[in-house]
Amino acid sequence: MKNLLVADIGGTNTRLRITDINGNILWESVTAGVAAATDSNAPLVSLEKQLDEMPGKENIGAISINLGGKNTVQVKLCFCSFFPDVPLKIFRESEGAAAYALGEEYDAPIVLMAGTGAIAVGKSDNGFVITGGWGINIGDDGSGYDIGLQAIRMSLTALDNTEDLSPLTRFLCGLEKSLSATDDPTVYRDKRDRVREHLSPFDRKNIASLSKTVAKFAEKGDKTALDIFRYSGEKLSELVICTAKKLTGEIPNIVVTGGLIHSRKFWAPSFENSILKIIPDVKIHYVPSGLLRGTFKIAKDLYEEAKEND
Repeated sequence: MKNLLVADIGGTNTRLRITDINGNILWESVTAGVAAATDSNAPLVSLEKQLDEMPGKENIGAISINLGGKNTVQVKLCFCSFFPDVPLKIFRESEGAAAYALGEEYDAPIVLMAGTGAIAVGKSDNGFVITGGWGINIGDDGSGYDIGLQAIRMSLTALDNTEDLSPLTRFLCGLEKSLSATDDPTVYRDKRDRVREHLSPFDRKNIASLSKTVAKFAEKGDKTALDIFRYSGEKLSELVICTAKKLTGEIPNIVVTGGLIHSRKFWAPSFENSILKIIPDVKIHYVPSGLLRGTFKIAKDLYEEAKEND
């Protein structure tokens, strides 16, 4: 019996997992994310290294890949170079294939993917719905990226104000107090430049990583951090509610998966309160590595189909 290779490739992490046909994990590897907003034929060095170091490549019977970006061709070329004759299915996360498979396991018409980005998918008698996930510059409210961005924005607003800085703001900006008037404008300018340097780089991965910093300060009761998570919960609930309004039929369960569930104790109260006002009897399930579970189901189906066709 062959094993299955499933992959969840996002902007922050690339997780590869080998399982047997029953879903038992035989090997797993996590490296930096290689999902990108544009496609190309360029090599993905870190992914190539990850696959090169993977054991048991000769015993892989099917591969399924959930991709959080748009670089389908780039990722497919990489996998096909290692597994040219293995049945492979790659799908973009925004298509919802892995999420729908996960939702079926929980009898959940709606699945919220809350990680670096944020997107909800729904499936009911009247068809499919995709909500949110418009991208970092125009959407992804409530996501890990948005949490990091809100932390930066709230910190800079505090520097421009006259109130005491929160511990989170002091840490992020490298200053102990807000900016105050000075006789020399170049001094003010230089302080602002140092703040920008302290916060940089302003790329998607770095800003999203600040969500972990916000969680650490929320753990200490930092008001700014707690306010950011409360906002995040409200924004994530809007994705679910908008999806629910477009679906017909009952919604007995909702599944939430993605990296943000590890900090859910800070945002889940506002998230759940908003949803329960609209869908009072729904059960909300938080599933770690949920997309990998859905991706496994797709790989298993692909493998069984290939066996039937042999």
